[in-house]
Amino acid sequence: MDLKKHIRTIPHWPKQGIMFRDITTLIKNPEAFRHAIKLFKDRYVDKEINKILDRGSRLHLRSSPRLRIRIAFCDCKETWQAPCSH
Repeated sequence: MDLKKHIRTIPHWPKQGIMFRDITTLIKNPEAFRHAIKLFKDRYVDKEINKILDRGSRLHLRSSPRLRIRIAFCDCKETWQAPCSH
Protein backbone atom coordinates (compact mmCIF):
# COMPACT_ATOMS: atom_id res chain seq x y z
CA MET A 1 0.00 0.00 0.00
CA ASP A 2 1.28 3.44 -0.92
CA LEU A 3 0.75 5.49 2.23
CA LYS A 4 1.67 8.71 0.42
CA LYS A 5 -1.72 8.53 -1.30
CA HIS A 6 -3.36 8.84 2.13
CA ILE A 7 -1.33 11.83 3.35
CA ARG A 8 -2.58 15.29 2.38
CA THR A 9 -0.10 18.02 1.48
CA ILE A 10 -0.88 21.60 2.49
CA PRO A 11 1.43 23.90 0.52
CA HIS A 12 3.01 26.95 2.13
CA TRP A 13 1.95 26.19 5.71
CA PRO A 14 2.94 27.47 8.22
CA LYS A 15 4.93 29.74 5.89
CA GLN A 16 5.83 30.16 2.25
CA GLY A 17 7.95 27.33 0.86
CA ILE A 18 6.99 24.66 3.42
CA MET A 19 4.91 21.66 2.38
CA PHE A 20 3.02 20.50 5.49
CA ARG A 21 2.15 16.78 5.50
CA ASP A 22 -1.23 16.25 7.18
CA ILE A 23 -1.73 12.65 8.36
CA THR A 24 -5.35 13.22 9.42
CA THR A 25 -6.47 11.67 6.14
CA LEU A 26 -4.30 8.62 6.85
CA ILE A 27 -5.72 8.22 10.36
CA LYS A 28 -9.29 8.43 9.07
CA ASN A 29 -8.71 5.45 6.75
CA PRO A 30 -8.69 2.32 8.98
CA GLU A 31 -6.91 0.09 6.46
CA ALA A 32 -4.19 2.64 5.73
CA PHE A 33 -3.75 3.44 9.42
CA ARG A 34 -3.40 -0.25 10.34
CA HIS A 35 -0.82 -0.64 7.58
CA ALA A 36 1.15 2.37 8.85
CA ILE A 37 1.18 0.94 12.38
CA LYS A 38 2.30 -2.46 11.05
CA LEU A 39 5.17 -0.80 9.17
CA PHE A 40 6.14 1.08 12.33
CA LYS A 41 6.05 -2.11 14.39
CA ASP A 42 8.00 -4.16 11.85
CA ARG A 43 10.70 -1.50 11.62
CA TYR A 44 11.26 -1.03 15.35
CA VAL A 45 10.14 -4.19 17.16
CA ASP A 46 13.66 -5.67 17.31
CA LYS A 47 15.40 -2.40 18.25
CA GLU A 48 16.46 -1.67 21.80
CA ILE A 49 14.07 1.24 22.31
CA ASN A 50 12.67 1.81 25.78
CA LYS A 51 10.92 5.20 25.35
CA ILE A 52 9.57 7.48 22.65
CA LEU A 53 9.39 11.24 23.16
CA ASP A 54 5.97 12.55 22.16
CA ARG A 55 5.67 16.22 21.23
CA GLY A 56 1.91 16.35 21.69
CA SER A 57 0.59 14.02 19.00
CA ARG A 58 -2.91 12.64 19.21
CA LEU A 59 -3.54 9.92 21.78
CA HIS A 60 -4.95 7.38 19.29
CA LEU A 61 -1.88 7.78 17.08
CA ARG A 62 0.62 7.14 19.84
CA SER A 63 -1.41 4.38 21.52
CA SER A 64 -1.50 2.05 18.52
CA PRO A 65 2.26 1.64 18.01
CA ARG A 66 2.86 1.50 21.75
CA LEU A 67 0.44 -1.40 22.14
CA ARG A 68 2.10 -3.27 19.29
CA ILE A 69 5.71 -2.94 20.47
CA ARG A 70 5.12 -2.35 24.19
CA ILE A 71 7.31 0.68 24.86
CA ALA A 72 6.70 3.80 26.92
CA PHE A 73 5.80 7.22 25.57
CA CYS A 74 7.01 10.37 27.33
CA ASP A 75 4.86 13.46 26.84
CA CYS A 76 6.53 16.73 25.93
CA LYS A 77 4.16 19.70 25.75
CA GLU A 78 4.50 22.12 22.88
CA THR A 79 2.41 25.14 21.92
CA TRP A 80 1.81 24.29 18.28
CA GLN A 81 -1.36 23.55 16.35
CA ALA A 82 -1.81 21.78 13.02
CA PRO A 83 -3.55 23.71 10.26
CA CYS A 84 -6.47 21.27 10.20
CA SER A 85 -6.92 20.25 13.82
CA HIS A 86 -10.69 19.58 13.59
